[in-house]
Formats: sequence, structure tokens, C-alpha cells
Amino acid sequence: MKLLNAFFIGHILIYALLFSVFVGLKIGYFNHYEIDEYFNIIFVDNVAGLYFLLPCLISGYLILYVNFRNFFRAFYALCLIVSILFWIPDNGKSLGEYLFKNGDTLYVSRKHTYILNQNAQTIKIKN
Repeated sequence: MKLLNAFFIGHILIYALLFSVFVGLKIGYFNHYEIDEYFNIIFVDNVAGLYFLLPCLISGYLILYVNFRNFFRAFYALCLIVSILFWIPDNGKSLGEYLFKNGDTLYVSRKHTYILNQNAQTIKIKN
């Protein structure tokens, strides 16, 4: 039962961090470059859920059950604060450029590719 509880708590906490980061990306990067993709599609396409199964279990167990869990709770709180800092548009834009921008290509989605032309305008091209 401890492992199941640890997994679900870890799952909620890890995805809260990721959600916070992606809100910052949406505010800072996608809105700045006028990339009109729906938030859920951006999130689902860029977060590989299966890779988070073991980290969810480990983080939940560390936060709930180890003797020095207060250290991990403080570390999680710090990570949450850092992820919320991406809500500042300049920080979100910088992270988005680091993650997604490749030359003139701003973002490649399921159906469209967004590029930046010479006039610094975003152009949407159907894949």
C-alpha cells in the first residue's frame, strides 16, 4: 500500500511541476511568437509519460516515507518555486527558445510547423 500511495503522490507532484513549467512556456514563448496550439496538445506531445513512472514512485516515496523526508519536501518546494519563475514572460521565452527553437523553426506540432521569417513574424505551415 505504501508503494501505491507513493506512486500516486509522486505522480501528482511531478506533474504539478511539469504543468507549472508548461504554463510558463505558454505564457512566455508560445504567446510571444503567436503559436496558436492548444495547451493540452503542447503538454501531451512534449511530456513522455512512461519515463515518469519510476521517478513518480521514487519522489513520492522520498517525500512520504523516508526518515529525512523534510529535506525532500523542502527540495520539492524549491523546485516548485523555480518552475513558477517560468511564468515571468522573459523566463518562459528563454526556456522555450532553449527547448524548441532550432534556427528559424520555432515549433513543430502534430499538424503544423511554425517558423520565423525575416520580418520576425511567425508563419504557420501545414505538415
